[in-house]
Amino acid sequence: MDESLGVELAPDSIVFHTYPFPGARVHPSGAVPWSEVVEVEPDGFPPEIRLAGETLFISADRAIELRREAAAHGVPSVTRLDVWGLLLEPFLDTTFSPAEEERTLARIERLGIPRREAKRIRKRVETRMLAYNAICWEWVHLGMWDLFQAHLPHPLIGAIFGDDAFRELYRWAQEIAHRALAATRDTPAVTP
Repeated sequence: MDESLGVELAPDSIVFHTYPFPGARVHPSGAVPWSEVVEVEPDGFPPEIRLAGETLFISADRAIELRREAAAHGVPSVTRLDVWGLLLEPFLDTTFSPAEEERTLARIERLGIPRREAKRIRKRVETRMLAYNAICWEWVHLGMWDLFQAHLPHPLIGAIFGDDAFRELYRWAQEIAHRALAATRDTPAVTP
């Protein structure tokens, strides 16, 4: 997780001084009023700020402050199943048994992503995620943040996307994440 994200949790808004992902409403900088924040996940990897249709990330060192400010603004702090964490599981630096792989696919299906679509999603991001994790050697969690990081230009793995293509990837990934979130809205989220 890049700890250099410049974020200010201001009284009326969350101000992003630097945000690395083209396509984000706050790229390269911008603000989101607290009134537009649906929920936050301070314990996410990294912490997440969820709006209607978009998830934004902040540095892990701001998690306690995010939880406090969200509570002050009446925004729920929740923990939800991470669909991108499940989708990117095959790219972790570890192995999974066929039974574990089956459980993961079943969980993805419960989040509204059919098995065939999950396999297509994985195929679409496979090359870049393998290259990314060949450098990171992450064995615990890869999520949407990592998906975006993997598709940004990198000195060792180069650039395959211009800003327009990255924006399309960003939109597509956010749509998948929020479709899965919508599938869980009727079940209570765990409030940490």
